[in-house]
Amino acid sequence: MNLPEGLPAWAYIVVSALVLAAQIVTAIWINHRGDERDRATRGEITNNHALPLRDDLDDKNRRTLDAIESLRGTVDGLRDDMNGEFATVNRRITTTEQNLIELRHEVNDLRRGGNHNHQ
Repeated sequence: MNLPEGLPAWAYIVVSALVLAAQIVTAIWINHRGDERDRATRGEITNNHALPLRDDLDDKNRRTLDAIESLRGTVDGLRDDMNGEFATVNRRITTTEQNLIELRHEVNDLRRGGNHNHQ
């Protein structure tokens, strides 16, 4: 590193430290202003509601997810109910088919003049 002519090394170190300190202070100040702006924006946007917009959207999101979960439970319950109903209908159809087969056998027996019981 070449120092400017006539500048002592300690002066170069001091100037470099001041430049570095100024850069650090500027970065911190810019970051603080951004945080401050974010806080101000969050509190100012209300979207004609009592709550700030972000809080309002978070609340709506939570309620929507709760509603979806509730619907999922209702659909699962309906599915179980329908499966039970289908089983009942299938049993009734099977019983009706068996009764129809027995009735046909009895009609055929009557046509032949016999009187036999079939199962």
